[in-house]
Amino acid sequence: MRLGVGYAEDTATLTMADNGFDPPRKSAVLSFAADGGNLGSFAARDVGGSTRDGMIQIECAALDPEAQMRKPRDRSWRGQSIASIAGTIAADAGLTPAVNRQIGSVVVAARPQIAVSDLAFLQRLVERHSGRLLIQEGRLIVTRGDEPVAPLPTLHVDLRADGAWADWRRGWSQTVQRVQAAYVLDDGVTLDVVEVGSGDPMRKLPDTFSSRAEAEAAAKRHLAAGDVSRDYLEIHGGLLPTAQVLQPIEIAGRELPVSFTPLVVHAVQHSLGRSVAETVIIARPAAAT
Repeated sequence: MRLGVGYAEDTATLTMADNGFDPPRKSAVLSFAADGGNLGSFAARDVGGSTRDGMIQIECAALDPEAQMRKPRDRSWRGQSIASIAGTIAADAGLTPAVNRQIGSVVVAARPQIAVSDLAFLQRLVERHSGRLLIQEGRLIVTRGDEPVAPLPTLHVDLRADGAWADWRRGWSQTVQRVQAAYVLDDGVTLDVVEVGSGDPMRKLPDTFSSRAEAEAAAKRHLAAGDVSRDYLEIHGGLLPTAQVLQPIEIAGRELPVSFTPLVVHAVQHSLGRSVAETVIIARPAAAT
């Protein structure tokens, strides 16, 4: 089971013996639990097996493969904030929106949605503003990079008490020092460029923004994200069913050579076997504000 902003979508795989098992129908919801903790509910999207070992595998995803949110549609969005657009899409999909205030307050110029799914449209819109879109446990989440999602509680991991261990990495070789972003002047035709930071390497954002303020804000977010883009902790331990993506995390039990605080959960992988259950957590520094 994989949960995390490092993946296109939360997924789960159930492997079991084929003892006359009747495979689930497409979009059937499977709930996973262990040690009294709920690991999440996922919709079946693929099922397969092998006559050699007599096993069946059911591949599941966080969002129903038949969901309306995945189907291409035409819409017109006129001068609405990202929070408003996300709220409308969430309501249509039966999801609860949880939108970062800074990204949510951005007002988007009139934009058509032509033959594109709500999911793809909102993903592209959010990514233009250095954000991420997640679908988790009935929530549509719009956040900035690896910024914690309120009101998730802090996950406490004691490396000694929990019998866990951690790999860590701090890197600087690819850190962005300068960012350029293009925007359209008031005449609606002429392009100009705003630049933040100094030195090299330099990164040009691929999008063209509707105002200087929007372009400068996007460049600043990208520069801040680059400062921590290569830092991470990979924590291995017993099953932690309460671990959630974009949850604040605190590590105790052993002092690390470098400081990684504040940290946020970037990805979670649960592995459940007949005799062993393990959770691997990727934690990264929270996005700078």
